[in-house]
Amino acid sequence: MADTWAQDIANQFKKRDNPKPISNCIGLILQTGDDWKISIQDGAYIIDKRNGYICRHILQRSSDFTIDQESQNGSLTTGPCSGGFSHGGSSYSTSNSARGHVTLHPIDDWKPGNRVMVAPTADNQRFFIVDIIV
Repeated sequence: MADTWAQDIANQFKKRDNPKPISNCIGLILQTGDDWKISIQDGAYIIDKRNGYICRHILQRSSDFTIDQESQNGSLTTGPCSGGFSHGGSSYSTSNSARGHVTLHPIDDWKPGNRVMVAPTADNQRFFIVDIIV
């Protein structure tokens, strides 16, 4: 008799509606600015700054950079690229470096009505806004 009771309880747990985990999905931008909001699964969930993170490259396309150039005996190397040059038939050595900041074109796609790629955490409690879908 105890076995039947245990089986009945196990069957009840099996029957119940467990929420299905959310996987990567497409969200809709509802609002931008400090109080940004994104809707997923046809409005079933709203993501905002309390439960979501926006990847930096969506809001700001800028970066610091460093370029180190060394020129020895008529060849120039910058990162993985190399090339040759000559000046008056003589060989010489120089060394240059540069640091700076580059900002690319402003982002026009972060606006209400556009779609974004959303990735949830394993526990479906927080969400990452990964990229804008164009």
